[in-house]
Amino acid sequence: MLGDLLVRRPPNIGWFIRIPDIAAFLRRLDTLVNQWQFQRSFASAIPLQAAMASWLADPAAERYLVEQGREYTEKRAAVQEALLEDLGYPAGLAQVGEFAPFARIPLPRAPQNRAVGQFRRDCLRHAGVLVGVDRWTADADDGTPCYRLYLGPPLPTILEALTRMSKAGYGY
Repeated sequence: MLGDLLVRRPPNIGWFIRIPDIAAFLRRLDTLVNQWQFQRSFASAIPLQAAMASWLADPAAERYLVEQGREYTEKRAAVQEALLEDLGYPAGLAQVGEFAPFARIPLPRAPQNRAVGQFRRDCLRHAGVLVGVDRWTADADDGTPCYRLYLGPPLPTILEALTRMSKAGYGY
């Protein structure tokens, strides 16, 4: 069937599919794409899902997830402490969460009326820290402009970023 669509070109050019032939065999192409493809391969991430399921069944996955959870718990506590002690945030103002890999932190009060985008640029320029954009406010905006701090890097890196922000005057 596919051979019907392939035409031998002159030497050194190879094979190609002619457009009129494709138009003439739309039903065959539909069958090729929508029927035969599923018999030969998966049309989605099913193999990746199978690999993930197999990994999750391994005891090593449980150890990894417990260790990762412990690390994130330690990072959240350290970030919360740094926000309170070094950056002057009131208790409970920043949302360090329990499960997300980032903390949601309100913009510092001064200078007033600074847009999140301007704060991000200033923080990068003056402290060398690029904070994330707060996307949580899309549906449930509480009116407080916030930024996100990713908790994935090693704890010393996160604390260094917060220290640089504090030294650059980006405390609450």
